[in-house]
Amino acid sequence: MSVKARVRDAISRNPLMHGWFVAVCARFTMRLFNLQTYLSIGDLRAKFRAALWRKFMEMAGQLGTEKIVISNNRAVFYYPDGCAFNVSAAKASISGTQFSYGGYEAEETRLMASVVAAGSTVIDVGANFGWHAIHLSRRVGDSGKVLAFEPIPATYAELTENVALNACNNLKSFSFALGNEARTISMYLPGTDMGAGAASQFLDTGDRVEVSMLRLDDVLDREGVEHVDFIKADIEGGELNFLRGTERLINRCHPVIFVEIVDIHCHRFGYVPQDLIQLLTGHGYHGNYIDENGALVDIDVTRPQNGNYLFRPA
Repeated sequence: MSVKARVRDAISRNPLMHGWFVAVCARFTMRLFNLQTYLSIGDLRAKFRAALWRKFMEMAGQLGTEKIVISNNRAVFYYPDGCAFNVSAAKASISGTQFSYGGYEAEETRLMASVVAAGSTVIDVGANFGWHAIHLSRRVGDSGKVLAFEPIPATYAELTENVALNACNNLKSFSFALGNEARTISMYLPGTDMGAGAASQFLDTGDRVEVSMLRLDDVLDREGVEHVDFIKADIEGGELNFLRGTERLINRCHPVIFVEIVDIHCHRFGYVPQDLIQLLTGHGYHGNYIDENGALVDIDVTRPQNGNYLFRPA
């Protein structure tokens, strides 16, 4: 029996004390009720949970979602555009950004939709939990195709769950890395919040995972894919090696390329941003930096800005 219950029982068994207690409580009912909730650990926890739920409901109305379904310790966010995504409870999962923003990389999503046409064949390198791959799957439609690559096993599991949730029959996922040679490599997954978004081959911390790496040119030959219209690559510094492993495709198809370039990531792989820019301009591409508003601006080749770039055949 709790302390609160014992006190209440003792008062109830003493007629004089009970009469006095009732008289006092009648006058200060709400104050005593509020005090009681702070004297009980169980009540305190219940108040805290209720406060969290109220805050969540308040935030949910500002997230731009159509609905949020919570069951079995899982949440699924449904969006007005028809896409839906699981939110993982794992600390490292980047899908948790949906709790904060009700989406993921909105400007990038809009830009990709503007340059990808229905019927296109699309490559998503570093697909993570599938946000862009699934939106691109909807964009290209039944006559198009999306190939999504994600090497980290736990993140790949998120990707495949979201593909199934959205019934993306035109999307095929692959659980290996892409680079400029075929071999096994070590990748590291930081244990920080949203660390899956920073998983990379060259890090000095994190859980080590052995994964296979292949060249995209070889994968496309194996899959019988002859033409590609659009490539998105965001692999924390591995972009240059990836592009070197897809030069046959670039020369043959000249796909539009959306790529992240960050100097620190480049340095870990032994190159500078200008090397990647020069590789693509050498193949006849014109590039633009994508600013924070999603606008395309000219590249400052002497001091390239960190962020996302769009390269199109000149």
